[in-house]
Amino acid sequence: MTKLRDQSLPKKVEERFNALNSKVKELGPPNPRPDATPSLYALDSAKDLFQEIQGVDAAPTDRVKAAVNDVRSQATELTKRWKEIVEQEMPALDQELQAAGLPRLSLAK
Repeated sequence: MTKLRDQSLPKKVEERFNALNSKVKELGPPNPRPDATPSLYALDSAKDLFQEIQGVDAAPTDRVKAAVNDVRSQATELTKRWKEIVEQEMPALDQELQAAGLPRLSLAK
């Protein structure tokens, strides 16, 4: 998507790209910096929480237990929304890209 953002795109492709880009950004942190690399907020939260848990040699506090539940909820919602993007939004953009003679999107694995 980064490569596409820097190209001059036909109007239909650009509209579809912007819609997909907006949906991906919604998966990121609230109020990100305008130039920030897209990230997955639930994944970032899980990493931060894991570091916090690993950094203490004690039983988890009630706050940490609540945070674990929050991260689980975020991950469930993130997974659902990501599947929708991959199954619906990306194929729609791929169709527009192909119609315009541009290369298709590919997910890094």
